[in-house]
Amino acid sequence: MRAVALDREMGNRFDLARALTHLGDTHRSTGVLDAARHVWAEALAILEDLHHLEAAEVRAKLESLPVSSPGTSPGPLLVTVR
Repeated sequence: MRAVALDREMGNRFDLARALTHLGDTHRSTGVLDAARHVWAEALAILEDLHHLEAAEVRAKLESLPVSSPGTSPGPLLVTVR
């Protein structure tokens, strides 16, 4: 979170997008999907504005998230092992 704050303060948009992407990865791995969606969407907007190739990777991460209903949090993903 410190990197995000510093990059915002300094106006370093590319590094901000990368920090947000990594923060989204952390949220995703801990099951906080709404937070992951939020920061990945911000990262994607920045990367698209910069016409950066990493936008496709972040877009794919967003598309991999399950669709949540309004006002609900999908919670952690459950995996069934057979």
